[in-house]
Amino acid sequence: MSSHAKLSTALCAARFRLETSVLLCVAGGACALRLEVKSPLFALLVGVGLFQLLRVVALWSPAQQATGLTRMQRLLGVIVAPKASPPPLIAVADEVSVPVLAAEASPCAAAAEPRTAARTAVASAAVTAPTQPSSATMRAIAAALAAAKEGARAGPNVTFASIGLSSLENVGFAGELSDALGFEIDVTIVYRCPTPAELARWIDARATRDGAGVAAAAAPGGRAPERTAGAPSDAPVAVVGLACHLPGGVSSPDALWKALVEGKDHVLAKPPAHSADAGHRFPGGYLAEPCALDGAFFAIRPTEVKHIAANQRLALECVWHALEDAGIDHAAIKGTAVGVYVGAGGSPSSGGDAAANSAFTATGAATNMCANRISYALDLRGPSVVLDTACSSSLVALHAALAALRAGECELAIVAGVNVLDAAVSDTLEKAGFLSPSGKCHAFGARADGYVRAEGCGAVVLRLQSSARQRGERIYASVIGSAVNSDGKSNGLTAPNPAAQEDVLQRALASADILPSHVAYIEAHGTGTALGDPIEAAALGAVFGMGRAADAPLLPIGSAKSNFGHLEAAAGILGLIKAALVVRRTTAH
Repeated sequence: MSSHAKLSTALCAARFRLETSVLLCVAGGACALRLEVKSPLFALLVGVGLFQLLRVVALWSPAQQATGLTRMQRLLGVIVAPKASPPPLIAVADEVSVPVLAAEASPCAAAAEPRTAARTAVASAAVTAPTQPSSATMRAIAAALAAAKEGARAGPNVTFASIGLSSLENVGFAGELSDALGFEIDVTIVYRCPTPAELARWIDARATRDGAGVAAAAAPGGRAPERTAGAPSDAPVAVVGLACHLPGGVSSPDALWKALVEGKDHVLAKPPAHSADAGHRFPGGYLAEPCALDGAFFAIRPTEVKHIAANQRLALECVWHALEDAGIDHAAIKGTAVGVYVGAGGSPSSGGDAAANSAFTATGAATNMCANRISYALDLRGPSVVLDTACSSSLVALHAALAALRAGECELAIVAGVNVLDAAVSDTLEKAGFLSPSGKCHAFGARADGYVRAEGCGAVVLRLQSSARQRGERIYASVIGSAVNSDGKSNGLTAPNPAAQEDVLQRALASADILPSHVAYIEAHGTGTALGDPIEAAALGAVFGMGRAADAPLLPIGSAKSNFGHLEAAAGILGLIKAALVVRRTTAH
């Protein structure tokens, strides 16, 4: 089955169209005031309520009245006070066409790209470690919390939400804290600073902001944002971290390389017990164990964890391991503009607890929360995007990350692809004739008779090559060029288009500014279908055969689907990880 965008991981290219988008900010408080004026019934109800309230207040002592008035002003401020002037529009674009996805390059190749000072973009916060909050401020927060919610206690890094602070208790907490500190604390502060430690750092920064500057006090932890200049549109992007969770218990780059070198076949003839219990009956690349999530480690309550779908669990765990592989301390990027881009699709409910609905069911089952779950858990403030373009999802996600890095929208980007199998989808694909009767992906082989579905996750950490070199980071490979297109109208909705495949390969070469003869290896789509593989191989031959001497060595072509099956939405990121390992292992020494 052809993907929404035709891809070849070693040289993958694309064209992406962004429609007009505008960010609007509305002062909701002003609307509430107008509603009160225009609705006589609502005005009457408000008047009666205020009259009854005044009758009670008249019985209070002067001190109680003063305190009550202050608290009432704070509460009403949340309901009807007009907000501050909205920020300017972030961006307006009628049509933007950008090159996407990419080819790997030797970590030793290409000089550091020049910066373009004129192309400034969204700020990326400094990655210095946060300062320690003062003990006096922490004590004041603890006292205010206990006064607002009887018996409430929270550790420095425990979120206020996790202790069940209600909206009314939040108002009381802000009031108690304001009284203790001697200056007004807005009731929305727990959304800006969700833990006592972050709130204490914010308070400490505000107390000294005359010396540190307003910008330093405005950011939790007192870290002033830095402006980041954009880079050239063809600037190399380094792959500095890798992680994977694949069939056969392959859960690290080293384990993946070992499986590839040894030619391991991790496609199972029969599903494991936990998959069979879920209704699976076809051969496939199944994960060895059910998708688990260390909720305590990520500060997620057990009542929420059980409603989080398997794709979200896999992506969050895998991204954390990718950051570890890159040697990046989470504390150093917490609260900064790190982008998260996830390719995901399929059934969003897989792995979640569908038996009992709760307040966490909607977010736990939604595929569009895969990236947001990561950004929220790790407190990453850059773009957080999920893309579903079928088999090309994770490589189109890669495109978006490359564009953001080169535009200066973020200094660091995380790209992941995740796929979890659903038995009902497998049944449908089998009826349509897509699945292999022999239970194998015979990529580019004479026995090709369809593909085998697989599940798993992969993640990469990206940074501009120049920045990675300055930091002394290990570089697996660098993305130097790319392009994406679509088949358009072929012989069927899922059928590939030979001309379109040749076109996208040529565009990728042009984007990378290299000749076909410069390419030494291609990690291809190669699903093992009798229709798709010959068309893909012919397109590769037509493009990469140009300028190649008749006596030149054959150009190696591979596909990780032969080892693990077709990971669908995560297939592209697995191919990229494999290609990066090929570059690293064959050129690093």
